[in-house]
Amino acid sequence: RKDSRGSITFSGVTVKLGRDMVFNEGTLDEIAARDITQVSLWIALDSSYAFKGTLDGQGHTVSGIYMKMTDSGVKGILGGVSGNAVLKDLTFANCYLEGPDVNKGIAGTLIAKVSGSANVTISNVAVNSLQREGKGTMYYVGGLIGQIEGGSKVTMENCEYTGTIDYQTKGSQLGGLVGAVLKNATLTLKNCTFSGTVNG
Repeated sequence: RKDSRGSITFSGVTVKLGRDMVFNEGTLDEIAARDITQVSLWIALDSSYAFKGTLDGQGHTVSGIYMKMTDSGVKGILGGVSGNAVLKDLTFANCYLEGPDVNKGIAGTLIAKVSGSANVTISNVAVNSLQREGKGTMYYVGGLIGQIEGGSKVTMENCEYTGTIDYQTKGSQLGGLVGAVLKNATLTLKNCTFSGTVNG
């Protein structure tokens, strides 16, 4: 499915993961210590290309994702999510996200921003990551989701985040699971856990 600009949104489409996937070998600390030229770089999606479909991990694990924000914007494994999106039965392990060197960043390891009066369901999803600042100021940062815009509805059930979120620059608003739930947005959490460290 494509939007008016011809961008693929996966609206009405179910994507099923058929096996475990490894993008970069090693522990999280080893991956984070590598230079950007020494890794398989995940091109973190921007929210202007919002995912609107169903991502069914079928119990599989994706590991070793390395993301570097090269400019201001909203970045995450799925940069933006909107519509009636569903994410379920999936683990992301040993993921690394480094912030930008300019201001106005929004980041979530899984989703940077939920927008467009979305109705999003996330169930049985586990994320393990290290998020670390660049030289710029981040606005909203969350372990799973950076920002939920007004008018959107998000339900998370049996989800967990483990790891470290470290953005010490002025202006950061951080959360272990979600960075910010804006006015007129709704977030429902059922049996969700955070285990780790938030510095901000």
